[in-house]
Amino acid sequence: MSDQIPQTDATSPSSKNNDDGKSSEPELRILEAEAKLKKQTYLENVQRYWIKWIAVFTGLFVILGMAFALWYFVCIITSPESPSTTNAAFTVAMIVAPVASMTVITVALFVGAFRKFEKEDPENMGSGIARGANMLRSDI
Repeated sequence: MSDQIPQTDATSPSSKNNDDGKSSEPELRILEAEAKLKKQTYLENVQRYWIKWIAVFTGLFVILGMAFALWYFVCIITSPESPSTTNAAFTVAMIVAPVASMTVITVALFVGAFRKFEKEDPENMGSGIARGANMLRSDI
């Protein structure tokens, strides 16, 4: 992709029919603006490409890290040396926490990288949390 714009020459035959080069200056500005816009669009696309791959690798890193944590906690809980008096809620929490964090962090990364966050997302999240809290209150 070439960002070079050819210079206009006032003595060229194409500029002689333009009223002594008066209209060539705005055309040159338009061409320069278009070249800058193309360059910025290209740089933006390259940045999006890298951000998407960074999000994918970060998501994979989170998944692998939390999978290791889950494996480690299950090995500790099920090992013969572990105390048999472990609280059941603690045992469930040690297994559910890595799974929940894997899911939430990875989904948030992928939504941000591939769909982009929108201005309405925080409002939707707040109303979703409020609806969930109301459902919990009505059951109690």
